[in-house]
Amino acid sequence: MNKTPQDRIVTVVDTFAALIEKAPFFAGTPSVPVLTERKGDINATIAQALAKLGMSVVVIAPDANNLITENDRLKLRLRLIAEVSEIVLINQTACKAAGIPYRPALAAATQIMRAVSRQPNGLDGAQQHRPRINEFDLDPAEPFRLVPDRKCVTYHITAYTTVVL
Repeated sequence: MNKTPQDRIVTVVDTFAALIEKAPFFAGTPSVPVLTERKGDINATIAQALAKLGMSVVVIAPDANNLITENDRLKLRLRLIAEVSEIVLINQTACKAAGIPYRPALAAATQIMRAVSRQPNGLDGAQQHRPRINEFDLDPAEPFRLVPDRKCVTYHITAYTTVVL
């Protein structure tokens, strides 16, 4: 059982990142690291991944909404974003050097959606997971979107899950 309320959010973020990281698209050779704010100097790590692989994936939990107070507990809907960034020429070169087909950012966005949709968010504890409870749901209005960026092709994949603090 998590000790503090923020541990529950950290568990959800780490579970979301792990689901992406273990998807074959990202786990293959060369593997694409999936970063969170807890991985140290995230800006330097992103720069290194982009320079070496031409692709990076970062998971953040930027905000929450739909707050409901139940006795002494807070129930909220946590938004998670997986940001895929690609420098196309470096990515194409890295894929060619590794002897694998080119992995574009749009394909990465698609694979992330498939990896996280309706998957357990890590809060079931020792209980067996029950469908539709403690799961990641893609944003039905905008599951992914291309984000304007001068340096990279960047997509945001948005999912939600409910967390009780």
